Amino acid sequence: MMDSLLLYKILKNRTGAEISASGNPAIMPDTLKNNPMNEMKVFGWSKQERTTGAQLLDIKNVSSSRGEIASTQHDGYVITAQGVYAEGDINAYKSVSIKLDTEKVAGKIITASVESAENDAGETLSLICDINYLKPDGAISWNLFGMNKPITVSIPADAKLVRCRIHIIEENEKTIGYGTYTTTIKGLMVSIGDKVIPWEPYTGGQPSPSPDYPQEIVSAGSDGKIGVEVRGKNLFELTGIRDNEYLRIEKIENNTIYARPTNMNAESPGTTNYSNGWVNFSEKIKVISGILYTISLSYKAVQKMIEIEKLDPARILVFKDSENIILNEEIKQEIGKYVDVEIPLLIPDGTDSIYFTITCNNCSVAIKNIQIEEGGYTFYEPYHEPQSLSISTPTGLPAIPVDTDGNYTDANGQQWIADYVDLKREKYVQNVCDLPLKDINLEWCTWGVNYIVSNGTGFYAYLTKYAHVGNTKTLATICQHNADAWGGRKIGCNAEVNGNYITISLHTSDLDDASDNKKAIESFKKIVEQTDAHVLYVRADPIERDLTPEEIQAYKNLVTYAGTTIVENDAECYMEVSAGGGDALRAKKLALILGD
Repeated sequence: MMDSLLLYKILKNRTGAEISASGNPAIMPDTLKNNPMNEMKVFGWSKQERTTGAQLLDIKNVSSSRGEIASTQHDGYVITAQGVYAEGDINAYKSVSIKLDTEKVAGKIITASVESAENDAGETLSLICDINYLKPDGAISWNLFGMNKPITVSIPADAKLVRCRIHIIEENEKTIGYGTYTTTIKGLMVSIGDKVIPWEPYTGGQPSPSPDYPQEIVSAGSDGKIGVEVRGKNLFELTGIRDNEYLRIEKIENNTIYARPTNMNAESPGTTNYSNGWVNFSEKIKVISGILYTISLSYKAVQKMIEIEKLDPARILVFKDSENIILNEEIKQEIGKYVDVEIPLLIPDGTDSIYFTITCNNCSVAIKNIQIEEGGYTFYEPYHEPQSLSISTPTGLPAIPVDTDGNYTDANGQQWIADYVDLKREKYVQNVCDLPLKDINLEWCTWGVNYIVSNGTGFYAYLTKYAHVGNTKTLATICQHNADAWGGRKIGCNAEVNGNYITISLHTSDLDDASDNKKAIESFKKIVEQTDAHVLYVRADPIERDLTPEEIQAYKNLVTYAGTTIVENDAECYMEVSAGGGDALRAKKLALILGD
């Protein structure tokens, strides 16, 4: 039988069948115009740098040098070495040598690699570094490596000095002029073994986080707010198009630009000759580096404006800025016929906006259905004015990875228990408790120094004054989670649900004084103080607070577009959204109800 009430609601509200989407962005196809959002949840995340301790290269250990480490970025991922070749120098050789722990690598196989390199002295980038060691007889073994050319070296047991050298001026020293020269290396990794492994920062040869190398926990919304935008799929707005000295815009209607060149040059009909007419789309379009976009349009050469023997192609040029063209593509011209153009565009690193130009090449033109979209080509939809919502996140939106019972699962299949914002329910929900250990009064206890294993001491504190523990998983700035941390059995942190306490176990050798339990606890508290240690754990009972009236009203103002509605946020948060669907789905729903 037909559900008459449901049919009435669908026909009355004309919202269609519900469309739902998740992720960031969350993409809802086939939506109707001006439907309100049915649901929107924004879930948090937490990130923390973790290392295996495999990196052998401590960039602070510069030994001998004919240059200097001018700067480092991102914990040593980017290393910039500089050398000055000046009049009076014996030669132009410039380099920086970083000493490895010879005792650790002697008698071992090590592998060195570089992700990328730049050098302004003309050096060969595949040979921009070397691993060298001093033999007992005083000879030096040089082993070159660099970009796209890693190297594996067997270090003799009797090696006296092992170093990694970054070349600044090497093979071109006889032809180079006076001046300052630079080598920039990304991802320089030296590790024990015969395999190239991904770059990680140096953490003393031990996994991190640790007391010596604490790692900050960064959470979504930590700056106090998260912005949400609702938009269509087409990023191109047909605005900012003006006449220029070589072109007149005749009219813009039905998503089509009609234009003609005004200052043709029959002697120079080249495809990139701007004097033959060009349409300049000067408004910058925000993009994300490393993401694939597609530019699509239909282009028609309407009429030749001057007589030329050969009708060369028009051309589309995409700019990062006035100095950098990142795409230069031909467009076939056929008089009186639209040519469909679909051009993939991978955005280079360091690019956050683009603009583009289309040359006309002595023809009046019609250009219609211009679309720039993320991903591959899809059918044309017009640009829609974006809508926005700002959500206050005074405590951020932290999250803890769990094995089961998460409140969302990310694209990699990892479950999380996260703080989140439920806009439909008008609530800010806190599932995670962040304990700043040095700022709160926890009574720390220990099972005993080296209670179960040598060089392992566990500490614990009951959370009577704080939220009850709801899951064993934790995050901490001075150690990784380990379910076997109880009693100091394994290094790490854990939470106990039934006992309502947290455990942190460290190497006994990390403690300044472990001569007895009391002194061990005091040494542990000193580590907590000096590192500003934090522990995040799951609350058994979430805390909810109301959203502000302004946030609620801004959410209620959000509506869908005809076609595709995209919801995304500026904090990389996973989202779940839904709204009324489009005509096709609505028809299917009605057919099911009516039994057709």
